[in-house]
Amino acid sequence: TIAVGKEVTQTPLRLELAKAARDTLARKTYGQLFLWIFERINSTFASASGATSSSGRELGVLDLAGFECFEHNSLEQLMINFGNERLQQRFNEVMFQNEMKQCQEEGVTAPSNLGFVDNSDVVDLIDK
Repeated sequence: TIAVGKEVTQTPLRLELAKAARDTLARKTYGQLFLWIFERINSTFASASGATSSSGRELGVLDLAGFECFEHNSLEQLMINFGNERLQQRFNEVMFQNEMKQCQEEGVTAPSNLGFVDNSDVVDLIDK
């Protein structure tokens, strides 16, 4: 519906066009919210460290696949990465932490190169 002065023009959309318009609005809204959230996070990090936003601390989430590098990320990409990060965290827990614990319980020396990056702090930050 478009209103110009006292004249109102109404053009009903077909179902598929209405769904596409709805989805576009939702993506745009979530995308802008994502940008706003991370601008706030970055400015908070920058002001806390006294640095500029480009040289201050950064919030990072591992992308399990590791091959995606976008100029602009979206909320959808954050959710995908967050889900992947939770899966990676569970994998690390099962494969590394439990194996190291089992080695200690059995009195076996764990291999010295058995290590992993623990991103649980980042996952917890987003999760809460």
